[in-house]
This record gives sequence, C-alpha cells and structure tokens, in this order.
Amino acid sequence: MICLKSTKFFGTHIQLDEIGRTKNEVLRLKLNDVFLTLVEAKIATSTLVWDVSRWDESSWSDGKKFNQMLQWLTELDKNKAINSKTPNQIDDVLIAETVINNDLILVTNDANLTELTREFAAQLYALTI
Repeated sequence: MICLKSTKFFGTHIQLDEIGRTKNEVLRLKLNDVFLTLVEAKIATSTLVWDVSRWDESSWSDGKKFNQMLQWLTELDKNKAINSKTPNQIDDVLIAETVINNDLILVTNDANLTELTREFAAQLYALTI
C-alpha cells in the first residue's frame, strides 16, 4: 500500500501530452489538476522518439530496450485483439522504460501497461478504480 503523504510522484511530458489530448474539457481540466497537484517533478523520458518526444524533456538512447518493449507490447495487443495502431503504444513504452531506468514505481490503471512493466521488471502499483 502506498502512503501518499510520504510518496514523491514523478511524471513525464508524455502524461501531460496524453491529458492534453483528452477531448472532454471538464475531464481534461480535472486530470491536469490532479497531475499538477501530485507530481512533484517532471523527469526526462529515457528515449527520444521523433514526432512524440519533446527534445528538452527526453534522453538519447540506443533504442534497444525501447524497441524490445514496443515489439512486446505490439504482440500483446495483437494477442488481445487490440488495434495494433493504438496511438498510445509509444507513449506507454516511453513511460514504462522511464520507470524502469529510474527505478521508480509505476502507478497505473492500464492493464497492458501493467503487463509490459511487469515483463521488463519494474515495480508497479496497479491502480483499481
């Protein structure tokens, strides 16, 4: 169980970008408010991906782990009959890889992101709503 009073929350530009793409304005504003309230600091993603990453909020990498993780998630989505062109696959991999490389704990309600993170050995807290 996570004790919120003593927990530091980190985020990346990826989460903010996803919130920004939320079509429902009321929900978008609430999500943004929660992010800004909880997240103490933003950290750079572990890999830079063209047309997704913000240059000043991403790190260069050889891309090996990222590509392995993206391939694994694509296969998982295929096996679960999820559209393999889901736009947030790259976002999910960037988040999971950053969590793993920074030895953080992922808090999520996304089943596939949970499986991806477990597969590549990060700690996580699966949020159930």
